[in-house]
Amino acid sequence: MSSYRIAYAPAAEASLHAMDAPTRESFAKALTVVARDPYAAGSLPIQGDRDHRQAVIGPAIAVYYVSGPDVMTVTVVRIVH
Repeated sequence: MSSYRIAYAPAAEASLHAMDAPTRESFAKALTVVARDPYAAGSLPIQGDRDHRQAVIGPAIAVYYVSGPDVMTVTVVRIVH
């Protein structure tokens, strides 16, 4: 998938901003890799829903939804770190 977008729900954005700068930058970089192929990268579906997923990204677990079809959008709804 060549076109993708990353969005954050308010709670996930708050968790992202609570990280120290090096951790936040590392997380954002790793999330870009996940967003390019959100069904891979070691992610797992949540409760059998292919588009509701979780993945370990650096020192955190990200819970996200995948939507499309024109532009793949990965919406991070929760970050646990």
